[in-house]
This record gives sequence, C-alpha cells and structure tokens, in this order.
Amino acid sequence: MKKLISLIMALVMLLSCFAVTSFAEEKREFTRGDLNRDGKYNLRDVSFILKYLAKWDFGPDTEQIGIYSDVNEDGKTNLLDAGFYLKWLSGWGGYLIG
Repeated sequence: MKKLISLIMALVMLLSCFAVTSFAEEKREFTRGDLNRDGKYNLRDVSFILKYLAKWDFGPDTEQIGIYSDVNEDGKTNLLDAGFYLKWLSGWGGYLIG
C-alpha cells in the first residue's frame, strides 16, 4: 500500500511540473480579435470585448485591449464589435477577423 501511495504522489508531483511549465509560456503580441493572446479566435476573445465595455481593469493591457477590440474597424469599441465577432464565429459570410 505504501508503494502505491508513493507512486501516486510521484505521478502527481511530475504532472504538476508540466502544468506549471505550460502556464509559463510567453504571451503573443496583440492582434485584432485575439484579445487574450492565445493564438486562437474564440468566445474567450468575445468575453474580453464585453469585459472591456463593462470597464474591467486589465492592468497595463487595458488600452491595447480597447484598441484591438474594434474588430469591425469603425474606430470605436462597442457592442457592434461583439456582435460582429459572434457572427464571424458562427460562420456568417462577409465577416473577417484577425
């Protein structure tokens, strides 16, 4: 039984090392629409638009998120950008992000 517990503890410690290194990756540069800088365009990015509109504080990234949230490129970040993004994610034609 002690060997089994030792093996489980060793596996947990080993796996925790991998989890820590995966979060240590460097963030990418901002691009239009990829607001969390993970290299993907998805609902998480739409949530950043909504959080920005609700005046959430993103620390030093707040200004950049405001700039790159303007996905329809009309010079403003508003609910139209969130709608534009959702339409693009849904596959509606005529919309381009990124």
